[in-house]
Amino acid sequence: MTDGKGRGAVVTGAARRIGRQIAAGLAADGFGVVIADLAEVVGDEPAEALATAHGVTVVVQPVDVTA
Repeated sequence: MTDGKGRGAVVTGAARRIGRQIAAGLAADGFGVVIADLAEVVGDEPAEALATAHGVTVVVQPVDVTA
């Protein structure tokens, strides 16, 4: 990817599976990441893990994009 230092990305469906891997890849490239997913599946664990592993800001935002 590219150098994401100082940039941010919002990833919907990022609490699980493919979305989580996309968020991890962006974090690894230096992007700050917003993990957006349904309230039932979003927890702080994915955010804490990415922030610790990659030294970036990660925010959890429960959201339902189906409506």
